[in-house]
Amino acid sequence: MLSQESRDFLANTGAYLTAKGISEKDIESFLEDAELHLTEGEKRGKSVEDIFGDSPKEYANQLVKEMQVDYKRNLGWLATAIMSILCYWTVPDLLFRKLNEPYTISLIGLIGYPVILVLMIVGGILFLRGASFQRSMLKKGLLLFGAVMLTYLPVLIMFFKDWHSFPFYEVPQLGRYLIGGVMLVITTIVNVRSLGWSGLF
Repeated sequence: MLSQESRDFLANTGAYLTAKGISEKDIESFLEDAELHLTEGEKRGKSVEDIFGDSPKEYANQLVKEMQVDYKRNLGWLATAIMSILCYWTVPDLLFRKLNEPYTISLIGLIGYPVILVLMIVGGILFLRGASFQRSMLKKGLLLFGAVMLTYLPVLIMFFKDWHSFPFYEVPQLGRYLIGGVMLVITTIVNVRSLGWSGLF
């Protein structure tokens, strides 16, 4: 049984390498080797610092330079995140609410939602990288708070749309069904290709 320090090192390093886009095969290979080294080292009374150095983050950054970035998987995850978030934001309004009225695209929503989408994805990646080796609970808590607050930004856009609505384009009833249906189909295909059938749940 590994010590808590060793388990934390493996978990933090795995999360950091994942946030850096390293291939899953390289990450699993490293974690298996690292676990063996830690197990043998602890039997000899060695700590994580004795085995991997006094700066886990610097060690992880060195690993990043030596490992392969999985661009195909990263693009798949990015496409999954984008389509899932867009689907969550728009499909309920397109297919289930106020169906007898045209769907209005506001200027605030047209500009605000893409900006928030980028902030949420970038913020999530930065949170994983920043929190992985963060020992200060205060700093880790602040990072988590910042990441959570990003998820509430779409609510602000919804309020702004109601308070200061600047209609940009109106989608007719048939159009909203077509757009909503196409988005659902594309999101389903992207999720299944990237995450398997579990990506639908």
